[in-house]
Amino acid sequence: MAVEKNPKVSVILPVYNCEKYLQYAIESILEQTFKDFEFIIINDGSTDQSREIIESYQKLDSRIKVINQKNQGLTKSLNKGISISKGDYIARMDADDISFPQRFEKQVAYLDSHPDVGLVGVWTEYFSDEVPFIGHSRFVGDSSKILQYLISHGNCFVHSSVMFRRKIIEKVGAYDKRLTKSQDYELWLRIATVTKLAFIPEILHRHRITVDSVSEKNAFETAKNNWIIKKSYYFRIQGAQDPIAKSLDEYKKKKFFLYLLFRSKMYYILGWRAGLRKDYKKASFLYLKSYILNPLNFKALLKFFQCFMNFGK
Repeated sequence: MAVEKNPKVSVILPVYNCEKYLQYAIESILEQTFKDFEFIIINDGSTDQSREIIESYQKLDSRIKVINQKNQGLTKSLNKGISISKGDYIARMDADDISFPQRFEKQVAYLDSHPDVGLVGVWTEYFSDEVPFIGHSRFVGDSSKILQYLISHGNCFVHSSVMFRRKIIEKVGAYDKRLTKSQDYELWLRIATVTKLAFIPEILHRHRITVDSVSEKNAFETAKNNWIIKKSYYFRIQGAQDPIAKSLDEYKKKKFFLYLLFRSKMYYILGWRAGLRKDYKKASFLYLKSYILNPLNFKALLKFFQCFMNFGK
């Protein structure tokens, strides 16, 4: 009796009410030049036509494995996908993004030829329904520079563009279920404690900017979680048993001051998003609000003047 061979790559795609874009995301994966993968799609309690779209593709391609569940959120859905995956490498994908055909081929080749690297991202192109091309995310630097950026600035990887080794997750653990935003950022910092990180310097992915991604609630939670995650990194390298719990305790002690700081960062994030969409008038207003809440944020003031000079053009 023949033993079933495990796929080289497990692709994990969580879906929640994304009927408008889902087919493009799925087709971009099925059209990959690298074919040895399983495609795990988690329907996280969608109430639109997402389930029907997913199941229609499942009938066409045996590599697709579908999980239908009550809504549990992104973090738990990702961990569910990881728990049932069988590939040596795990690739992320989002339901409103697009992967270029050679993405997997090049990421697999990179990981195969660089055994000291545990996670590899690719350069990304930003777009929206209103603006076909917004800009690029193109990080240049080795693993030490990537780590320094993660510590001092924030996340330089687009979540749905990465591929990482299963054995690294077995060593450091999966996504932290206490985080509803920036769970990828926290995982990358954990991964960086045991292996190298890298980028393939080529645009192989498109990331869609949607209304949900620029909401105040999302921006505030992102700013808050980023602070907690950075704190937890330092607690971790100091040997703390539960760095996230210790960071959460620190947050509670400084909640009022941090609330103002996070509001400032929230407006900065929203200003950056508005600038990507070339809405310079709105961006300048948001950057100004960011600076007013935190007068030490001179970067926000500089961005305000740059956008202010642009919106009349």
